[in-house]
Amino acid sequence: MLRAALSILTRYASIEAELMLRRVMRRAVLFAVAAILLLLALGALTAAAILGLAPVVGAWQAALIVGVVLILLALLVLALTRRPGRRVRVARATVPTEAAPAATSTDQLLRAFEIGYSVGQGKDK
Repeated sequence: MLRAALSILTRYASIEAELMLRRVMRRAVLFAVAAILLLLALGALTAAAILGLAPVVGAWQAALIVGVVLILLALLVLALTRRPGRRVRVARATVPTEAAPAATSTDQLLRAFEIGYSVGQGKDK
């Protein structure tokens, strides 16, 4: 009886996994089609920009201008991706004046640290 139950559960899990995989594959294919269509649209817009500038400056100069602008945009995007992420701001600990150690020399401060002086509590541990 236990084997039958396990067999049913494993079959159900495999069917569920197969259905999930089909959904993921369908979404991936649709995403790939959308990406290809977007790339074609960007090519058409690039051609339109070149053709729009061609009467003003000449065909090869228009293609050069649009190419340089696209390269600059690509470099800008690369610069944004290489930029370090948000830096975590660490709040600096402030010591209240009443809890500050009375020691003024470095040796006294080191000695207080060595014996486990707790600045926040104002007493030795």
